Amino acid sequence: MMPGQGEQPVILSGLQGSLLIAMPMLQDPNFHRMVTLIVSHDTNGAFGVVLGPPTDLPAAQLGEPFSMSWERPDISFVRYGGPCERGRIWLIHGGDRPLRDAVTIAPGVHLGSSQNLLSDINDQRNIPAMIFSGYAGWAPGQLEREMQDKSWLAGEVAPELIFSTPHDEVWEHALKLSEMSPSHINAGHGASA
Repeated sequence: MMPGQGEQPVILSGLQGSLLIAMPMLQDPNFHRMVTLIVSHDTNGAFGVVLGPPTDLPAAQLGEPFSMSWERPDISFVRYGGPCERGRIWLIHGGDRPLRDAVTIAPGVHLGSSQNLLSDINDQRNIPAMIFSGYAGWAPGQLEREMQDKSWLAGEVAPELIFSTPHDEVWEHALKLSEMSPSHINAGHGASA
């Protein structure tokens, strides 16, 4: 096969535990002005949780099947985590160490999806946390193609972006953390490296 003819994109390294910031040319409404936390990325594809806006699902409703009274007023609603399996719940929390049933994604950012973790997050109100429904998934090579098309800008994870930035400011804040100007991105319809 001649180089450049039907070659698979090279798998990018280092995206696990980073952010993907959607660029304006990405027309998919599921990701418009969104930021995604990449949980895993390898030759099998990629998986991440979109740091999206609140849904209409109250967080308190998650505890009902377990007779759990929801005690965290700082987490009123489950947030949009992506278009795949919208009924799947993901719990992201901060702190130095992961709580039980959670794994570390980046320093100060831990993720899991269990009744135990939901209970721990409910009980430990001093630990920042967010709840998301759904996720984003990419087939092998799909994310690499989208990166080559400049649909996404890679950025570093900052816990404050996840836990204390208002949902409607996450995209602009992520760009600023990546030292990009939102006005430059919007005017240029993409990121120049």
